[in-house]
Amino acid sequence: MAVGTLTPPPARTLAPDRVIPWRCSVDDYERMHATGIFDPDLRTELLDGRIFVVPPAGALHSSIVDRLNRLFTLGLQDGAIVRVQGQIPLSDWSYPAPDLSLLARSDDFYARRHPSPDQCLLFVEVAHSSLRRDRETKLPLYAAAGIAEYWIVDVRRRLVIVHRDPNEGHYGWHATFGDGQSISPQAFPDLLIAVEAILGPVGGDDRPRQT
Repeated sequence: MAVGTLTPPPARTLAPDRVIPWRCSVDDYERMHATGIFDPDLRTELLDGRIFVVPPAGALHSSIVDRLNRLFTLGLQDGAIVRVQGQIPLSDWSYPAPDLSLLARSDDFYARRHPSPDQCLLFVEVAHSSLRRDRETKLPLYAAAGIAEYWIVDVRRRLVIVHRDPNEGHYGWHATFGDGQSISPQAFPDLLIAVEAILGPVGGDDRPRQT
């Protein structure tokens, strides 16, 4: 299938973290997947018309995503849908796959349609080798789409950077949390999650607390 005047190379030739060099719409991106141009085991994201090939997650990255999944699932119960690495179209040109999303409740779990940006309560990206992309590429895209809250888990520095109040491609508020501190999602202020519970190693009871 041609996109513009270019024909994508076979998926097996694409190196991890490579940006495929042509602008692609969400419609083209979905058709490319539907027609089998991409290997189904190849994880990609469409960000502002650019297709990024995402390298396989390492053990530490995966463990932090698993911790976040457990913390939010236990802490929120049926208060929200916790989606792990699921792709969500945000515009005609962006189809990201946040490491974790909190979505507003839906009886069918969004089986018939994707959640709209105003139903996306929180996006979380775990940044081990991807900090620059998560901060410089995804942050303005998420803000422009109106994603209410965005966390970047900076693995190397053991920090969680929280962004809120999106407006015209920027977040109007941000704060940084480190070891010894706890964070509450804006949509669920009674849920407290310790930074150590996200990043590990576990040092005691890491279950979220309701106040």
